[in-house]
Amino acid sequence: MTININNLGVNNTLSSNNRASESGRNQPTESASAAPSSTTSDSVAISQQALNITELEARISDTPAVDTARVDSIRQAIEDGSYSIDADNIADRLLDSDALY
Repeated sequence: MTININNLGVNNTLSSNNRASESGRNQPTESASAAPSSTTSDSVAISQQALNITELEARISDTPAVDTARVDSIRQAIEDGSYSIDADNIADRLLDSDALY
């Protein structure tokens, strides 16, 4: 089987296909079982990096999306009135995050 990649080998492919079809006209048709039997085997090797990615994906899927303990502690601090907001810190972080883009 010939694969055409970016029109490389187009002339060779076409001429060999034409020769094969012309020679087939002069000979009786052969059954599918008479095809040449060549034993080929394919193999796949997975890199260590791919295995690491698979492991990390499994760990991420096991991690909850929300840290409920942290949410509960912040909720409790808000209800108690002990949760403090540092506006300067928030402004600095907003400016820093804007500088990244």
